Formats: sequence, C-alpha cells, structure tokens
Amino acid sequence: MKTAITTSNACPLCQQTGKKISDLTLAAQVKEDTLAALPSQEGFRFCAQRDCPVVYYREEGGVTISLDQVRHPVFQKSDDPRRPVCYCFSHTVEEITAEVKKAGRSSVPQAIKDNCSKGLDACERNNPQGSCCLGNVSKVVKSAQSVQDATTSRETDCGSCCTTDASAVKTKTTTPRPRSGWLGLGAVFSAMLASACCWLPLLLIAFGASTAGVSGFFETWRPVLLGITFVLLGAGFYLVYFRNNCCDVDGACTTNSGARKRSCWMLWLATALVLVFAAFPKYAGWLATSGNSTSHETGGEVTTLTVGGMTCEACATGLNESLRHIPGVLATEVNYATRTVHVSTVTADTRQTIVAVRQALSEAGYTVEPAKNSLLPAKP
Repeated sequence: MKTAITTSNACPLCQQTGKKISDLTLAAQVKEDTLAALPSQEGFRFCAQRDCPVVYYREEGGVTISLDQVRHPVFQKSDDPRRPVCYCFSHTVEEITAEVKKAGRSSVPQAIKDNCSKGLDACERNNPQGSCCLGNVSKVVKSAQSVQDATTSRETDCGSCCTTDASAVKTKTTTPRPRSGWLGLGAVFSAMLASACCWLPLLLIAFGASTAGVSGFFETWRPVLLGITFVLLGAGFYLVYFRNNCCDVDGACTTNSGARKRSCWMLWLATALVLVFAAFPKYAGWLATSGNSTSHETGGEVTTLTVGGMTCEACATGLNESLRHIPGVLATEVNYATRTVHVSTVTADTRQTIVAVRQALSEAGYTVEPAKNSLLPAKP
C-alpha cells in the first residue's frame, strides 16, 4: 500500500484519491441490499488500490462499499487469473496469458477496439471502475509477455551463457549484474599496459620521440598490471559461468538471452586479446621486419657495449633501428640474449661516435657498462 495522503476525496481506509464514478456504475455494480441501504447514490468514487478492501466510497459521511458488497470480481483487487479484465466482452487474464504464451502476442486489445468502434461497449455500466478497460488490458498483455520472455531466457541462459542445459536451470529472483563485457575490456587495457615496456618504445621511436625511461617504468609495473588483468578476467568468467542468475517465474529477470550471448563472446574475445598482449614480449622480435642484426662493413672498428634494461626482443629491435642511424655508425648488432651491442664505426671517428651511441642508449632508458673494444671479423 502506498503512503497515505491526507487530502480531499480520499478513500477513508487507504487515503488514496479515487476516480469519481457515475450513478449508473454504482447501480449496476453494487448488490441490491447494499444499494437500497444507501441514503444517496451520488458522489461515490472508485478505489483502485490493490490491498484496500474498499471498492467505492463517499467522503461525505465516510460511506464505504467493500468487496463483499459488489456483484463482480474487481480486476484491480484480485489475483485470480480467471478474473475479467474486459467486462463488456468477457476477456479474462487467463485468456490473454494463454494467448501470449502460445503466440507471443495477444489479439484481445484489437478485438476490443473493433467492438468499441461498432458501439458495442458499455464500460460505464459493466466495468467496476466505470471507464474503458484498455489500459488494464495493456498491462496484462505486457505482464504476460514479460513472463514469457523470462521463461525463454531461463531455458537458454541458466547454467551456461552459450549452451542450453536444462539440468542447470534454477529459479530465483535476480538483481542487475555487472556487465562482464566491461570487465573483459578492462582486462585488455591492463594487458596492453603490461606489455607497453616493449611496444610503446617501438612506437615512440617510429615517431621520432624520446623513449627515455619508458621501458623501465612499465617493466617495473608489469607484474602488478598482469595481476590486475587476470583478476578482471576471472571476475568476468565468474559472472558468466558460475553465477547462475536465472529468471523468476513472475518475470523478474534482468538479463536476456541476446545480452548473455554477447557478453560471452566479448569475454572470450577479450581473453584472446589479453593473451596476445601479455605474450607480446615473447614474440615481439619475430615481428620486426628489420631483424636484430645487420651486415658489417670491412675495415670498421667494432665496439662492444654491455646494455642493461632490455626486457624483450623488441627492445633489441628498437635499439638496432635507432643506433644505426647515428652518424659514423657503419653497422650494429644488438643481442638480447647476451645484453650486448656491437657497433661498427668509421675508425677515424670511433670515440666521438661511441659517445653519441652511449648518449642515445641512456636517453632511451638503458644503462651502459664501460666499453669493450674489439674488431668483428670481416665478411667472407
């Protein structure tokens, strides 16, 4: 029952304001003995509150007429599926519900409209509320369709989001669930950041930007970001596969079949992308078009530098590309496995060139050990 509102024309029992009815409605709906005992049939109103036993009331004198004093069941105050919803043409809640269950829709609203257009209705006399029933009929149709949709969703969704397993069906009222798709997107974003120690420096180098400190920063946070990634994925799988939010028999279902299937596929797509990004440091070097070594020209002086801070093959690829464009560098060979860089330079400019190489490595965020000079063998 709604909160009582103290106002004029309100029902004496529930304090809700009802719609005024005509003398014709009162005379047709109230039992003869009750009607005869009334001092006057004017000024009555219809109380539509579900839990209130009063059907008609008059504020003056506090006169009330209850359910046991009227001739017909009142639609608004009954749960009986056999109760009429259209009093003029004898359509019941049960009839509409059965039609929706069978066909997914109801022809009753249109049938009522057709009969009304022919002037066959007498709502003021037949309907306890004293007015057209189409509003009530529409509510019954929508409620029946909601229950039908809930039943279909329960049959296809419970137990698994992608398959139907009747043995896994459970009946319970659900509450709105977080969208597993958003958790999947969050996991993908976190995985991208976790592998940024490899792909971001390459991207920055491609655009000519400084990569100083980038690789080391993301490498430090990589374990944390990967942990967040798999926690988000785990939460998504829990919501889809282990939290059986099935529909209640009264239609209280918040997730339909289409949404569940979309969430399922989005989650698996997100998982695939997470694996691609998380494993990026392992295969990044294979994707490089230039490789990690170049040819060495005969006669150049070779300087070997020990470099710290390389986290994957992509680091070696990026360094190889950036170092060999330094003036005075004839060729380079970056070895990720040994963390070394071999730089072949013009003999006359070796010292100046190696200084430039060391500076480039430091700006890229790598540590450089003291140089160790040696000559690479000439090409055969």
